[in-house]
Amino acid sequence: MYIKSINRAGITNEGSNDNSIRIWAGETYENRNSAPFRVTQGGKVTATEAEIHGTFATGEEGTARTIISANGIQSYNSSNQKHGLWCNSSESQQRFSDLILYYHGNPIFTVENAISHINLYAFGSRFLSVHDKTVDFTSANAIKINNVNGTFTTADGKIITIQNGVVTNIS
Repeated sequence: MYIKSINRAGITNEGSNDNSIRIWAGETYENRNSAPFRVTQGGKVTATEAEIHGTFATGEEGTARTIISANGIQSYNSSNQKHGLWCNSSESQQRFSDLILYYHGNPIFTVENAISHINLYAFGSRFLSVHDKTVDFTSANAIKINNVNGTFTTADGKIITIQNGVVTNIS
């Protein structure tokens, strides 16, 4: 049995497995398996050109999941720790777009965008700040360049000293 309309949509109770199409739109009954919108008996929803409003979560608390909402993008692992990409989180210290990459609850890379300047952090330590096209290596010891020794001049005339791969001085 099925209920259909002449406008290529319908509901059916035909089929007996989780892949059986129960609701569809955009195709005929005969072509319901390839309809742009369809729902299977097992609960899988396929929607071409879907427009979703509000909060979208890929799982529930306690499962690995990603949440997309007005607060941005937040990802968690199955232990409910921050894990993966966070963007525009409500926990952000800045008013504008931030990006934080977490691993088991710990931030490993952060971009803070405060419009007037941008800060980059690795493992919680700021290592680069950019203000009005001026780059400031704020934590020179955080920069390691393997197998490099010497003194170098940057394009803007700064002198950088590197010993055993670690930046020891910027003047």
